[in-house]
Amino acid sequence: MADHAIRHFLDESTGVFHFTSDLDPALIARPSELHDNVIPASNSSMANGLFLLGHLFDDEHYLAISERLLRTIPVNMASYPTGHSNWAQLAVQTAFPFYEIAITGPQALAMRQAFASHYLPNRSFMGSTTTSYLPLLNGKTGAGSTIFVCVEKTCQLPVTTVEAALKQIP
Repeated sequence: MADHAIRHFLDESTGVFHFTSDLDPALIARPSELHDNVIPASNSSMANGLFLLGHLFDDEHYLAISERLLRTIPVNMASYPTGHSNWAQLAVQTAFPFYEIAITGPQALAMRQAFASHYLPNRSFMGSTTTSYLPLLNGKTGAGSTIFVCVEKTCQLPVTTVEAALKQIP
């Protein structure tokens, strides 16, 4: 779906997504939405989604589009911060280390649940109880359950407890 949206809704000249596809009959104008309201703007939602997909699938193209979208906003954000709250969440994720916590093995789900009582901003979790072909999980499944704390494709030494993993996240 992300590839379809990029192919048919992204305006390469402005770097923003339109509401209408290039496959639809032409309108007088192709609207796009940048300001968050009660519902986040479509472009801030795409930017956040592409940021997460880029990390999940190790896809630099998705990350580049997300970054380009974020660069269109800062001038407006200062004068109207409440209209850019979803953009601000993405700005925080890109300004500080973004932790990818990979959990593998038969106890992956229980270990993930054990993280729930801890406040961990700027992170994503992924896991598998069997073999996975997601880039961050590929080759990390062993006999026991293991937690890998990673930042920018670099993982710290694997650990076997949530407490040990929490010590790897400053």
